[in-house]
Amino acid sequence: MRFLDFVTISLDEVEALQLAHMEGFYQVAIAKRMNISRQTVARILESAHQKITEALIMGKAIRMEGGPVKHSPLEVELCPRCGDAYDCGHLPGKNRGFGRGRL
Repeated sequence: MRFLDFVTISLDEVEALQLAHMEGFYQVAIAKRMNISRQTVARILESAHQKITEALIMGKAIRMEGGPVKHSPLEVELCPRCGDAYDCGHLPGKNRGFGRGRL
């Protein structure tokens, strides 16, 4: 691996990819989770997709690095569609009693 060229993916890009593609969140919900704008989420995902595509097509390694990591002390399950608590009404049967509207 050390002889391969590589592309560098930031931790923000990794987090956005995970939220979008592994957890199924929409960009609005990702923006709320990451405390950034929806437009910034779109730019981050576009950059990550471009880098991953380059790595796959050109046979490059992927390096993840960069930035401080901050974990939320309270993980609340949010709606992947709107980013609100699951009592938002978008997903039937998911009312978990987190109150009304946004957290």
